[in-house]
Amino acid sequence: MAVKKAAKSTSTSDLDVVTAEVVDEATSAEPLVTKVVRRKEMVDRIVENSGMKPNLVKNALDAVLKEVGDALSAGEALNLPALGRVSVNRRKELDDGEVLICKIRRRNRVVDTAEQTDETAAEDTVTAAE
Repeated sequence: MAVKKAAKSTSTSDLDVVTAEVVDEATSAEPLVTKVVRRKEMVDRIVENSGMKPNLVKNALDAVLKEVGDALSAGEALNLPALGRVSVNRRKELDDGEVLICKIRRRNRVVDTAEQTDETAAEDTVTAAE
């Protein structure tokens, strides 16, 4: 895969979108669009999923991200089931910081058996109603 042209960034008040055209030699080229998730949106998502208070989520998120960053800077690999296995492939020291090129290996998500049971029950209800 090769990047055909430089990444272009557009900004709106709610989100930033970064677009780059990526060329895969085996397939046709299609633009890759990535939404950048900011801290506030991540906090809102966690509050919604966990039911925790926003101030607690902010503190916990900051602590987790600091530890993840420190571990990766120290050359440690992380194995976090919710995220996957994270390792640093390349590192470049800069005057004002560093650039870490990381690889994240994620397994396919397995549907929870409770969710499968609910979906199966819903399908059986629809079939019985017909």
